[in-house]
Amino acid sequence: MILFQIHVITFGRPPVAIDIMTSVKGLSFGECFEKSLLKSIDGCQIRFLHLKDLIQAKKASNRPKDQDDLLHL
Repeated sequence: MILFQIHVITFGRPPVAIDIMTSVKGLSFGECFEKSLLKSIDGCQIRFLHLKDLIQAKKASNRPKDQDDLLHL
């Protein structure tokens, strides 16, 4: 049996919180990094997960919130 852990660091309090995920069920960092999008926002470089990888992660998680997110992506 393989167990997966998702490590999340949260800043703030819901509904105004930012989650930084250090690993994501169903995804490989290297593959995701190659496909990620780098954007400059107010002079700060921010890397975003590719939409296809985000969808794959949400499907793998299968939490109610992720199921709802999938309906709106």
